[in-house]
Amino acid sequence: MTEAARIFSTLDCATSDVLVERTPAASYSLDAALKDKLVVFEIDPAGIGAYDCIAAKVAASNAANITSVLYVVESRYGSKVQPSMIVD
Repeated sequence: MTEAARIFSTLDCATSDVLVERTPAASYSLDAALKDKLVVFEIDPAGIGAYDCIAAKVAASNAANITSVLYVVESRYGSKVQPSMIVD
């Protein structure tokens, strides 16, 4: 993805549950502090051009730095029937 997406994050979920809007970008880097963090990308389907897939990439992860990804996807075409997310 090369288009900038809206990004929201909470950098320490133990002290706050408020998502703060960050500078729009195509990627987001976190500091190395081991805290529970939440990062949300708001991706407009029109912004990914000819691509039909998105994926999250983690540059560094180990047993002390566990990463989980949840995709919430709305249909590009406004359909009430959600297409399969595993068919490319």
